[in-house]
Amino acid sequence: MSTRVRHARHLASVLTRDTGTDVQLVYVRTPGAITAPQGGYEVRWQGGPTEDDMRRAAEANQDEAPLIPVQALAYERRRARS
Repeated sequence: MSTRVRHARHLASVLTRDTGTDVQLVYVRTPGAITAPQGGYEVRWQGGPTEDDMRRAAEANQDEAPLIPVQALAYERRRARS
């Protein structure tokens, strides 16, 4: 496992702890990027904090995962199941 992946997992754990909801950081490749794969990490969670709150939590904890550029993270909040 690469250091970057370890940092992503650690940041997900910190966000889970701080927000009280299960958080995943998933690497998403850019469609069509065949010769030079490009992409970035996406923060995913269900219910819980708003996107703005999650963004603030990630920014507040950026020192926890210095290899993950928190300003470039994408965010996907899914609706809680009823």
